[in-house]
Amino acid sequence: MSEPVLCHCLIGIPGSGKSTVAKHLSKLIPNAVIVSSDLIRFQVYGDENTQGDWQLINQRASVQIRAAIADGIPVIYDATNAKRAWRMSFLMQLQDVNAEWLGWWLKIPVAKCQQWNKQRERRVPNEIIKTFNTNLQKFPPITAEGFVAINEIKYHQNKLILETIPAQIDNLTRRRINSKNRVKNYELHQYSRLLDFDRLMHLIALILRYPGVGNLQQSAPQVLENILGKVPIFTSSVAEISALMSKISGEIYSDRVALERDLFWLETNEILTLNYTCKELELTSLDAPALITHAYSDREPFTRLIETIRFILHNPLLFNPESGSLPTLVSQLKARGLVHGKCQSIIRKDIEIVLKPYQILPEGQMKKGYFAGNAVFSNYELKTIFDRLIIPNLKHIEDPVYLDIYQKLKNKIDASKLYENSEKSYPVRAMKDTSIVDTNKLIKLSNLPLLYKNLEILEDAIATGKLLKLNSIQGSAFFADNVRGSFEAYPIQLVFHDIAWYLGFEYAPKEKNAGLLKFERLDRLTLEGVFEARSQSQQLKSLHNLIELYRATPSLFIGKTVEQQQKFLNTDKQQDSDIKTTVKLWFKDEIFRFIAEGTKRYPASNMKMSPPKERESFYKISFGQIFTLKSSDDPNFPNRLHLKLPQWSLEDVYLKRWILGFDGDVKVVAPPELVRQIKNCGEAISNNY
Repeated sequence: MSEPVLCHCLIGIPGSGKSTVAKHLSKLIPNAVIVSSDLIRFQVYGDENTQGDWQLINQRASVQIRAAIADGIPVIYDATNAKRAWRMSFLMQLQDVNAEWLGWWLKIPVAKCQQWNKQRERRVPNEIIKTFNTNLQKFPPITAEGFVAINEIKYHQNKLILETIPAQIDNLTRRRINSKNRVKNYELHQYSRLLDFDRLMHLIALILRYPGVGNLQQSAPQVLENILGKVPIFTSSVAEISALMSKISGEIYSDRVALERDLFWLETNEILTLNYTCKELELTSLDAPALITHAYSDREPFTRLIETIRFILHNPLLFNPESGSLPTLVSQLKARGLVHGKCQSIIRKDIEIVLKPYQILPEGQMKKGYFAGNAVFSNYELKTIFDRLIIPNLKHIEDPVYLDIYQKLKNKIDASKLYENSEKSYPVRAMKDTSIVDTNKLIKLSNLPLLYKNLEILEDAIATGKLLKLNSIQGSAFFADNVRGSFEAYPIQLVFHDIAWYLGFEYAPKEKNAGLLKFERLDRLTLEGVFEARSQSQQLKSLHNLIELYRATPSLFIGKTVEQQQKFLNTDKQQDSDIKTTVKLWFKDEIFRFIAEGTKRYPASNMKMSPPKERESFYKISFGQIFTLKSSDDPNFPNRLHLKLPQWSLEDVYLKRWILGFDGDVKVVAPPELVRQIKNCGEAISNNY
């Protein structure tokens, strides 16, 4: 067989000077022919600017290249070749012809390319230039793509350095020898070929980026439509994965048989499994002495890389603040015998040239530990969150949006078989307080546009400051100050209090109570309209005021008039006697032990107590700001509690109910108005019997 024809493939972003290099090469190489993608576009479409059908252009280029090589003529292929998948696909198509390909990478600063691009007749948009440059930075050309060598053409003093090209061509034989010597002791494995290695890395990244991939046509069809433009019917999980790999990473990575083999390997080696035993990786040896290798063709670096990926997946966000993310990762890998020796700089390089470019790890610095994709919790942490935070709260929350998210999470956890090898979780924690309203039945039985039926609209209105038209449900229970009829308001916050969900809102300017902040039970309201939003600064200011009001009160009763609220919010804390009152309660010893434990019932500045005698020193040392009062002179009621509350709190049903709940173990001392109210309540109860 005759010597292979040495051909040349140019690699560079638009405006980098590829055509200049092609012409220079054609002068150095006798009889060489330039095959240009731009020229083919002109031949097919009559205009170089028409991008056209890439498959058609590629086919035309392949025909011209094959014809030239068949005649023994060297080819100079002038195209961007900015993506690795393009370069490898191009060379794979020509594997059957008697040719070798030398790659010429034009490493020109992107700013200079953009400048030169402006001087050309056929200008390429800057965004495309930036995208191609990013592709080349992430996946620079390497010999393992199918080249005999990669030569770099650099830029200096406003021109391309072309003088070294003849020497680079003449040095090809020496470089071949050096390459063979360098890899002769490699222990090759099943991912030593770049195509197989690339496909495996892209597959891991795909699985991390789209949890549940392989069943997205059922679980998340919108994701498929966003990527593929439609939701095809796939006959298998691998078929769906193959379609996504082809669209996102490149058609050369979409072989279904190879992907199925990769998935099996990932499961076998505990990368796609819940169990992690640090088992030794199972790798098949590869007999390919003539293989053009990549950086991970040898077993040792490949094993180190996979061990790092596997460890991060199962142990996300490990972090020792005294050392930092990378030293923490390396020390943990060493502690488990997964890596050895001084390897921190090598693992840093693994992260830089593989884990981040393939998007297995997210972009940017990871200063608080490493994690891959959305895997930010370990199996134990995820089970703990699900068992102890989510499940116990289901009855407590009774929020349709929350329940929908819970169901999706449960389905994914069931699919992951997180509990397959463990006993059913024991309900260690629970929350007894729940909403007194059966919202599920309310939603099913009512034909009204209940707010509970429109929680997504409501939450969006809260977040964006939109005005809503609301109405109270006719016939629902109400106190004198409750909302009645239709009104417009800005919803501010949803708050769960005691027995139900409440909506905090501000009456719109057109309303009689314009500007009044108020709470109303969510299940008592319907939605009649959504209008334009106010500014975010206005919404945040109202939120701040609402929070300040309800934190200072016993319940969600936060006043009857705008004047009251504004006076409370704007009054100097040193001169608030007109808007605040001090509720003074005296307690018997036994019940006061319970009262004294409630140190977060109100802000410390609004609550003062006398310390219980049995633990006086403890309370004074631990909560000195609160326990500042002396005991009373009444031996039956020696323990004192002072609460500084808004004046309107004296009308708060919740406050009175709380005091009456202590029966005869509490004595109201001040203010006189509250003394009368509690006394009247006691007499009214007594009169019933």
